[in-house]
Amino acid sequence: MHLVNLLKPEQIMLRATPANKAELLSSMVECIVKSKAVKNSGLSASSILNAINEREKAGSTGIGGGIAFPHARLPELENPGLCIAVLDSQLTDYGTADNLPVQYAFMVLAPEKTPAIALKIMSQLVKIFTKKDSVKVIEQAADSKEVYDYIKKLDAEVHGSLKAKEIMRPPRLTVSPSDPLPEVTRFMAEKQIHVIPVVDADNHILGEISCEHLFQLGIPDFFSRLKSVRFICEFDPFEKYFHDEAMSTAGDVMYKNFCTMPGDATILEIVFALSIKRYPKIYIVKDNQLQGVIDRSTLLEKIINL
Repeated sequence: MHLVNLLKPEQIMLRATPANKAELLSSMVECIVKSKAVKNSGLSASSILNAINEREKAGSTGIGGGIAFPHARLPELENPGLCIAVLDSQLTDYGTADNLPVQYAFMVLAPEKTPAIALKIMSQLVKIFTKKDSVKVIEQAADSKEVYDYIKKLDAEVHGSLKAKEIMRPPRLTVSPSDPLPEVTRFMAEKQIHVIPVVDADNHILGEISCEHLFQLGIPDFFSRLKSVRFICEFDPFEKYFHDEAMSTAGDVMYKNFCTMPGDATILEIVFALSIKRYPKIYIVKDNQLQGVIDRSTLLEKIINL
Protein backbone atom coordinates (compact mmCIF):
# COMPACT_ATOMS: atom_id res chain seq x y z
CA MET A 1 0.00 0.00 0.00
CA HIS A 2 1.23 3.48 -0.87
CA LEU A 3 0.63 6.50 1.34
CA VAL A 4 -1.13 8.37 -1.43
CA ASN A 5 -3.72 5.56 -1.69
CA LEU A 6 -5.09 6.72 1.66
CA LEU A 7 -5.44 10.32 0.54
CA LYS A 8 -7.48 12.66 -1.60
CA PRO A 9 -6.74 16.39 -1.94
CA GLU A 10 -9.74 17.19 0.25
CA GLN A 11 -8.13 15.20 3.08
CA ILE A 12 -5.25 17.68 3.24
CA MET A 13 -5.89 20.84 5.25
CA LEU A 14 -3.40 23.39 3.97
CA ARG A 15 -2.76 26.56 6.01
CA ALA A 16 -5.31 25.58 8.64
CA THR A 17 -6.05 28.20 11.31
CA PRO A 18 -7.52 26.44 14.37
CA ALA A 19 -7.86 28.57 17.49
CA ASN A 20 -6.99 25.68 19.81
CA LYS A 21 -6.48 21.93 20.06
CA ALA A 22 -10.20 21.14 20.30
CA GLU A 23 -10.93 23.09 17.14
CA LEU A 24 -8.08 21.39 15.31
CA LEU A 25 -9.28 17.90 16.20
CA SER A 26 -12.87 18.73 15.30
CA SER A 27 -11.91 20.16 11.90
CA MET A 28 -9.65 17.19 11.16
CA VAL A 29 -12.50 14.80 11.93
CA GLU A 30 -14.69 16.69 9.45
CA CYS A 31 -11.88 16.23 6.96
CA ILE A 32 -11.21 12.54 7.60
CA VAL A 33 -14.86 11.52 7.13
CA LYS A 34 -14.30 12.33 3.44
CA SER A 35 -11.91 9.39 3.15
CA LYS A 36 -13.08 6.25 1.39
CA ALA A 37 -12.31 4.08 4.42
CA VAL A 38 -14.55 6.11 6.73
CA LYS A 39 -17.36 6.45 4.19
CA ASN A 40 -17.44 2.67 3.74
CA SER A 41 -17.52 2.10 7.51
CA GLY A 42 -20.67 4.10 8.20
CA LEU A 43 -18.95 5.88 11.11
CA SER A 44 -20.25 9.32 12.05
CA ALA A 45 -18.09 12.36 12.70
CA SER A 46 -19.27 12.51 16.31
CA SER A 47 -18.31 8.89 17.04
CA ILE A 48 -14.87 9.44 15.52
CA LEU A 49 -14.33 12.62 17.53
CA ASN A 50 -15.32 10.77 20.71
CA ALA A 51 -12.76 8.06 19.95
CA ILE A 52 -10.06 10.65 19.23
CA ASN A 53 -10.78 12.52 22.46
CA GLU A 54 -10.78 9.31 24.50
CA ARG A 55 -7.31 8.53 23.15
CA GLU A 56 -6.14 12.04 24.08
CA LYS A 57 -7.35 11.47 27.65
CA ALA A 58 -4.92 8.55 27.89
CA GLY A 59 -2.06 10.89 26.98
CA SER A 60 -1.41 13.68 24.52
CA THR A 61 -0.49 12.58 21.01
CA GLY A 62 1.83 15.54 20.50
CA ILE A 63 4.99 13.57 19.75
CA GLY A 64 7.30 16.59 19.59
CA GLY A 65 9.28 18.27 16.85
CA GLY A 66 6.22 20.30 15.88
CA ILE A 67 4.19 17.18 15.06
CA ALA A 68 0.92 15.82 16.50
CA PHE A 69 -0.47 12.37 15.83
CA PRO A 70 -4.14 12.22 16.88
CA HIS A 71 -5.38 8.69 16.27
CA ALA A 72 -7.83 5.99 17.27
CA ARG A 73 -8.55 2.29 16.73
CA LEU A 74 -12.02 1.54 15.43
CA PRO A 75 -13.58 -1.91 14.93
CA GLU A 76 -15.86 -0.64 12.14
CA LEU A 77 -12.93 0.12 9.82
CA GLU A 78 -11.62 -2.27 7.21
CA ASN A 79 -8.89 0.12 6.02
CA PRO A 80 -7.09 3.08 7.60
CA GLY A 81 -8.28 6.67 7.27
CA LEU A 82 -5.97 9.66 7.06
CA CYS A 83 -6.09 13.46 7.27
CA ILE A 84 -3.14 15.86 7.13
CA ALA A 85 -3.22 19.38 8.58
CA VAL A 86 -0.52 21.95 7.80
CA LEU A 87 -1.10 24.82 10.21
CA ASP A 88 -0.80 28.44 9.16
CA SER A 89 0.54 29.34 12.61
CA GLN A 90 1.88 27.15 15.40
CA LEU A 91 -0.58 25.76 17.95
CA THR A 92 0.67 26.21 21.50
CA ASP A 93 -2.01 24.44 23.57
CA TYR A 94 -1.78 20.92 22.12
CA GLY A 95 0.56 19.52 24.75
CA THR A 96 3.67 17.88 23.32
CA ALA A 97 6.51 15.68 24.55
CA ASP A 98 9.03 18.50 24.11
CA ASN A 99 6.67 21.36 25.06
CA LEU A 100 7.07 22.88 21.58
CA PRO A 101 4.06 24.10 19.55
CA VAL A 102 2.45 22.00 16.82
CA GLN A 103 2.91 22.89 13.14
CA TYR A 104 1.74 19.65 11.48
CA ALA A 105 -0.95 17.21 12.56
CA PHE A 106 -1.67 13.78 11.09
CA MET A 107 -4.94 12.12 12.05
CA VAL A 108 -4.97 8.37 11.50
CA LEU A 109 -7.87 6.00 12.08
CA ALA A 110 -6.71 2.39 12.23
CA PRO A 111 -8.76 -0.80 11.97
CA GLU A 112 -8.87 -2.51 15.36
CA LYS A 113 -7.50 -5.72 13.85
CA THR A 114 -4.45 -4.01 12.29
CA PRO A 115 -3.48 -1.15 14.63
CA ALA A 116 0.21 -1.20 13.68
CA ILE A 117 -0.65 0.32 10.29
CA ALA A 118 -1.05 3.66 12.08
CA LEU A 119 2.63 3.61 13.06
CA LYS A 120 3.67 2.77 9.50
CA ILE A 121 1.65 5.69 8.16
CA MET A 122 3.05 7.95 10.85
CA SER A 123 6.62 6.87 10.10
CA GLN A 124 6.30 7.80 6.42
CA LEU A 125 4.67 11.14 7.20
CA VAL A 126 7.37 12.05 9.72
CA LYS A 127 10.03 11.27 7.11
CA ILE A 128 8.34 13.66 4.68
CA PHE A 129 7.59 16.46 7.12
CA THR A 130 11.03 16.53 8.76
CA LYS A 131 12.98 16.96 5.51
CA LYS A 132 13.72 20.58 4.68
CA ASP A 133 13.19 20.11 0.93
CA SER A 134 9.81 18.47 1.44
CA VAL A 135 8.66 21.05 3.98
CA LYS A 136 9.60 23.85 1.59
CA VAL A 137 7.55 22.31 -1.23
CA ILE A 138 4.54 21.69 1.03
CA GLU A 139 4.51 25.09 2.68
CA GLN A 140 4.86 26.88 -0.66
CA ALA A 141 2.16 24.78 -2.37
CA ALA A 142 -0.65 26.75 -3.96
CA ASP A 143 -3.34 24.33 -2.82
CA SER A 144 -4.03 20.86 -1.36
CA LYS A 145 -3.89 19.25 -4.82
CA GLU A 146 -0.28 20.35 -5.18
CA VAL A 147 0.59 18.73 -1.82
CA TYR A 148 -1.26 15.57 -2.86
CA ASP A 149 0.67 15.42 -6.15
CA TYR A 150 3.95 15.86 -4.29
CA ILE A 151 3.20 13.03 -1.86
CA LYS A 152 2.17 10.88 -4.83
CA LYS A 153 5.50 11.62 -6.49
CA LEU A 154 7.39 10.47 -3.37
CA ASP A 155 5.71 7.05 -3.68
CA ALA A 156 6.02 6.24 0.04
CA GLU A 157 4.97 2.71 1.02
CA VAL A 158 3.32 1.67 4.29
CA HIS A 159 3.38 -2.12 4.14
CA GLY A 160 5.72 -4.69 5.72
CA SER A 161 6.56 -5.44 9.34
CA LEU A 162 7.28 -2.70 11.86
CA LYS A 163 10.91 -1.70 12.17
CA ALA A 164 12.87 -0.17 15.01
CA LYS A 165 13.19 3.20 13.23
CA GLU A 166 9.38 3.44 13.09
CA ILE A 167 8.86 3.17 16.84
CA MET A 168 12.07 4.60 18.35
CA ARG A 169 11.98 7.93 20.16
CA PRO A 170 14.70 10.58 19.89
CA PRO A 171 17.59 10.26 22.39
CA ARG A 172 16.57 13.33 24.40
CA LEU A 173 19.23 13.13 27.12
CA THR A 174 22.84 11.99 26.93
CA VAL A 175 26.08 12.57 28.82
CA SER A 176 29.69 12.95 27.74
CA PRO A 177 32.46 10.54 28.85
CA SER A 178 34.29 13.50 30.40
CA ASP A 179 31.35 14.56 32.58
CA PRO A 180 32.18 14.20 36.31
CA LEU A 181 30.32 11.29 37.88
CA PRO A 182 28.78 13.37 40.71
CA GLU A 183 27.25 15.69 38.09
CA VAL A 184 25.95 12.75 36.08
CA THR A 185 24.30 11.12 39.10
CA ARG A 186 22.81 14.45 40.19
CA PHE A 187 21.46 14.98 36.67
CA MET A 188 19.96 11.47 36.58
CA ALA A 189 18.30 12.04 39.95
CA GLU A 190 16.85 15.41 38.94
CA LYS A 191 15.46 14.04 35.66
CA GLN A 192 14.46 10.70 37.25
CA ILE A 193 16.46 8.78 34.65
CA HIS A 194 17.42 5.18 35.41
CA VAL A 195 19.61 4.66 32.34
CA ILE A 196 21.44 7.25 30.21
CA PRO A 197 23.72 6.79 27.17
CA VAL A 198 27.27 8.09 27.05
CA VAL A 199 28.17 9.61 23.67
CA ASP A 200 31.18 11.40 22.23
CA ALA A 201 31.24 14.73 20.38
CA ASP A 202 30.19 12.99 17.13
CA ASN A 203 27.20 11.31 18.82
CA HIS A 204 28.85 7.89 18.72
CA ILE A 205 27.58 5.76 21.59
CA LEU A 206 30.34 4.60 23.91
CA GLY A 207 28.42 3.08 26.80
CA GLU A 208 25.60 3.62 29.25
CA ILE A 209 25.24 4.48 32.92
CA SER A 210 22.44 2.89 34.90
CA CYS A 211 21.39 3.16 38.52
CA GLU A 212 21.63 -0.61 38.84
CA HIS A 213 25.21 -0.69 37.56
CA LEU A 214 26.24 2.22 39.81
CA PHE A 215 24.87 0.44 42.87
CA GLN A 216 26.68 -2.76 41.92
CA LEU A 217 29.98 -0.89 41.69
CA GLY A 218 29.73 -0.09 45.38
CA ILE A 219 28.98 -3.62 46.58
CA PRO A 220 31.62 -6.40 46.90
CA ASP A 221 31.23 -9.37 44.54
CA PHE A 222 30.61 -11.88 47.33
CA PHE A 223 27.37 -10.10 48.27
CA SER A 224 25.68 -11.73 45.30
CA ARG A 225 26.10 -15.12 47.00
CA LEU A 226 24.60 -14.08 50.34
CA LYS A 227 21.03 -14.88 51.35
CA SER A 228 21.00 -12.19 54.03
CA VAL A 229 23.15 -9.24 55.12
CA ARG A 230 21.77 -8.88 58.64
CA PHE A 231 24.94 -10.24 60.24
CA ILE A 232 26.97 -7.38 58.74
CA CYS A 233 24.35 -4.65 58.96
CA GLU A 234 26.94 -2.16 60.28
CA PHE A 235 29.03 -2.51 57.13
CA ASP A 236 28.72 0.46 54.75
CA PRO A 237 29.84 -0.64 51.26
CA PHE A 238 29.28 2.84 49.82
CA GLU A 239 31.60 4.75 52.16
CA LYS A 240 34.73 3.84 50.22
CA TYR A 241 32.81 3.84 46.95
CA PHE A 242 31.77 7.47 47.22
CA HIS A 243 35.26 8.45 48.27
CA ASP A 244 36.94 6.62 45.38
CA GLU A 245 34.42 7.60 42.73
CA ALA A 246 34.09 11.28 43.65
CA MET A 247 36.72 12.19 41.04
CA SER A 248 35.57 9.68 38.42
CA THR A 249 33.98 10.57 35.08
CA ALA A 250 31.15 8.99 33.15
CA GLY A 251 33.73 7.35 30.89
CA ASP A 252 35.42 5.71 33.89
CA VAL A 253 32.32 3.88 35.11
CA MET A 254 30.10 3.49 32.02
CA TYR A 255 28.80 0.03 31.24
CA LYS A 256 29.92 -1.23 27.83
CA ASN A 257 27.65 -4.25 27.57
CA PHE A 258 24.80 -2.26 26.04
CA CYS A 259 22.48 -3.20 23.19
CA THR A 260 22.54 -1.54 19.77
CA MET A 261 20.42 -2.34 16.73
CA PRO A 262 20.06 -0.94 13.23
CA GLY A 263 16.95 0.97 12.22
CA ASP A 264 15.56 -2.01 10.30
CA ALA A 265 15.57 -4.35 13.32
CA THR A 266 12.24 -6.13 13.71
CA ILE A 267 9.74 -6.00 16.55
CA LEU A 268 10.61 -9.60 17.45
CA GLU A 269 14.29 -8.71 17.86
CA ILE A 270 13.35 -5.71 19.99
CA VAL A 271 11.02 -7.67 22.28
CA PHE A 272 13.62 -10.45 22.64
CA ALA A 273 16.32 -7.98 23.69
CA LEU A 274 14.09 -6.18 26.20
CA SER A 275 12.22 -9.12 27.73
CA ILE A 276 14.53 -12.13 27.35
CA LYS A 277 17.99 -10.56 27.37
CA ARG A 278 16.74 -7.96 29.90
CA TYR A 279 18.47 -4.95 28.37
CA PRO A 280 17.01 -1.77 29.91
CA LYS A 281 17.28 0.13 26.62
CA ILE A 282 18.00 -0.53 22.97
CA TYR A 283 20.04 2.09 21.15
CA ILE A 284 19.21 2.44 17.47
CA VAL A 285 22.36 3.36 15.56
CA LYS A 286 23.59 4.11 12.08
CA ASP A 287 27.37 3.96 11.60
CA ASN A 288 27.49 3.74 15.41
CA GLN A 289 25.85 7.17 15.68
CA LEU A 290 22.91 7.26 18.05
CA GLN A 291 19.64 7.73 16.13
CA GLY A 292 17.01 6.78 18.69
CA VAL A 293 16.11 4.81 21.81
CA ILE A 294 13.61 2.05 22.52
CA ASP A 295 12.72 0.80 26.00
CA ARG A 296 9.76 -1.01 27.56
CA SER A 297 7.78 2.20 27.99
CA THR A 298 8.26 2.96 24.29
CA LEU A 299 6.74 -0.40 23.40
CA LEU A 300 3.85 0.15 25.78
CA GLU A 301 3.15 3.59 24.37
CA LYS A 302 3.70 2.87 20.68
CA ILE A 303 2.40 -0.69 20.36
CA ILE A 304 0.17 -1.82 23.22
CA ASN A 305 -1.49 1.55 23.86
CA LEU A 306 -1.76 2.55 20.19
